[in-house]
Amino acid sequence: MNRIFSLSTLIPLLVAGFIYEMYVYSESEFLLKAGKKVKVVIIFIIYIVQEFLLIFISDRMTGTICFQYSLGVSAFMLSRKYAGAMVLTTPMLVNLYLLFIGQANIWSLYIAVISVVFIIAGMRIIVRRTTIQDLFQYFFILFFANITSIEPLDKIDQGSLVHFYYGDVTWAVVFGSCLIFALTFLFFHEFDIKRQKIKQLVYEESHDKLTGLRNYRQFRRELDRIEEKSDLAYIILMLDIDDFKIINDTYGHTEGNAVLKYFADELKAWRRYVQKETNKRVKLFRFGGEEFLVLIENMEIDDVFCRIELFKKEFSTHDFVTEDGQHFEITFSGGITDARETTSIRLAVKFADEALYAAKSSGKKRVVKRSQHSLVVSSKALRNDFMPKESYGK
Repeated sequence: MNRIFSLSTLIPLLVAGFIYEMYVYSESEFLLKAGKKVKVVIIFIIYIVQEFLLIFISDRMTGTICFQYSLGVSAFMLSRKYAGAMVLTTPMLVNLYLLFIGQANIWSLYIAVISVVFIIAGMRIIVRRTTIQDLFQYFFILFFANITSIEPLDKIDQGSLVHFYYGDVTWAVVFGSCLIFALTFLFFHEFDIKRQKIKQLVYEESHDKLTGLRNYRQFRRELDRIEEKSDLAYIILMLDIDDFKIINDTYGHTEGNAVLKYFADELKAWRRYVQKETNKRVKLFRFGGEEFLVLIENMEIDDVFCRIELFKKEFSTHDFVTEDGQHFEITFSGGITDARETTSIRLAVKFADEALYAAKSSGKKRVVKRSQHSLVVSSKALRNDFMPKESYGK
């Protein structure tokens, strides 16, 4: 009775505690700040210690080695990379333990091969061929891993496999597997809620709520990152909605906010077009108020200039419609500069801002380029044969 109770309750509770401990360590502030390699090494050290303890306790309490794959399979819900490596490592740990106690034999090797084949095949088949949620994938793999990997070390005849698998031990392991699943389900459910909340908080802290674009705080972080890399292969494009104060005064702040969101959505469509056509990274920021900043990596300034001119031209052909059906035109001005023609990314932002100011001062509804040889170049000075023929699309 003590043996059945240990297999069905005590050891599964221990396994669930180990799984929870592994998650807590993997999400700890220390490991999150540590490098990726350091995190992997520490997680595997924790896993090896837990695995040896599990094998030793199950052997001493029940005379069998069981649940040895539960930790690796449960890691499947945390990280599939960890899970695969842990599952493949488990047979080596089991046979190392058997070698220490003088019971290493061909039977243990046979059990290890069968177990790993079942587990790895189960992971691959489920992930590739079904649409079952992760929860059911986890239960399926956990159940079969625990059943196929029971290894008797006591006086049970090791050649009587059929008799053993239909005994009380197997039913106790089945019950224990269900208990592990139930407890880890509660863990993972809480983990998912926590992750979603953290993800939402991170998003809200780095994005503008109205437009969904990255905010000024995130822009400053981006500048710090670029400065650390000493990389100046960026085009800085600053945009400002023309006469936005008049729009607010005439139609109200609610419509003013709608204009900001409308412009941001059109800018996102332009970004998708540019990224699709050029395969270059484009990041959008709401710089403040009605000002927006575009950061484009590894493109020529004339290419970006032509594309934003096309966007400006098409954007001005569509009126904005208020909730009560009023139509009015929205236009914008812009300033653009190439950071490679400056000494720092922050100086490039300053030059783009100067070019934007020049565009606003010279009549608005235009984009001005800050070149290496002069402060500004009017958009009209750009040759028409640079203009692409296709639409930016949506």
